[in-house]
Amino acid sequence: REKLLLTEYLVLVATFVAIHIIGIDAGILFGVVIAVIDYVFTTAQVTTVTRVVKRSRAVWKPEDWKLLQDNAYGHVAKIVTFEIKGSVFFGSSIQLLQNISSDIGIDATNEETQELNLASPAPRGQSVRLAKTDRGMSFTSKAQPQIKRRPDYVVLDLSYLSNLDASAARGCFLQLTKMCAKRGIVVCASAANPRVEWMMRSHDVAYSIEEEEEVKKSLLDAESEVEETEKVLLFLTVYEGLEFCENLMIQKLSNKSATRSPSFVRLDELIGPGAEGVVPKETLSHIFAHVLGL
Repeated sequence: REKLLLTEYLVLVATFVAIHIIGIDAGILFGVVIAVIDYVFTTAQVTTVTRVVKRSRAVWKPEDWKLLQDNAYGHVAKIVTFEIKGSVFFGSSIQLLQNISSDIGIDATNEETQELNLASPAPRGQSVRLAKTDRGMSFTSKAQPQIKRRPDYVVLDLSYLSNLDASAARGCFLQLTKMCAKRGIVVCASAANPRVEWMMRSHDVAYSIEEEEEVKKSLLDAESEVEETEKVLLFLTVYEGLEFCENLMIQKLSNKSATRSPSFVRLDELIGPGAEGVVPKETLSHIFAHVLGL
């Protein structure tokens, strides 16, 4: 049960019950029909990936905002966001991996290609190979080559991802994260529905909740030696993931120590509870002074 989705588990139970009621042959046929219907409904949507421009909703101090504007979201973006829509299964996972890796300027090495072939459900004897670019350069017909500069952080918006199977989870997202980790790129995923999140955690594409919290703390700790992660970091919303990446970017560019107070503090942290849980009143000037860094 821990390795099966709820719908797959229900199909198995329905098949088992049908075998006892209408016989083994008719019961198996009934199970096949139900499985086909479930598969068609969950994979009917076309998979699309689009690079979008998004920023977190955090309010940073002026000097930190300028750092992000000039480096993270400047002409050469160091924090990039991809919006994935539809259903990802083994048939579309390789193309999705190709699109994302090509966009961020990553070429698979021979070792990574062999690992991809082992993780891919392609027929035996048929190898899978990602199309290569020339030293991070992308070519299009009748166009000049454009140099692809790698980002430091990749955020995947999965809010429109309806379904993800095990082969796609390991063959696409896990391989992408490993390829990025070897090049110093952190991969975050956000807004996944419970079905997708369960698939990623149960198949070791993402950390367990406890491990994930430890990894996030280690990455935010300036004195920690943890600089890369070979699994996807999950966040509830895309803005939470972007805020995490922006925090790492500010820490990286300004060499801030872990003991320094953060640039962004939520209002509920700025205005703490008073006696008996009553929230004290604060003047607007005090709040604006905090927000503007005055």
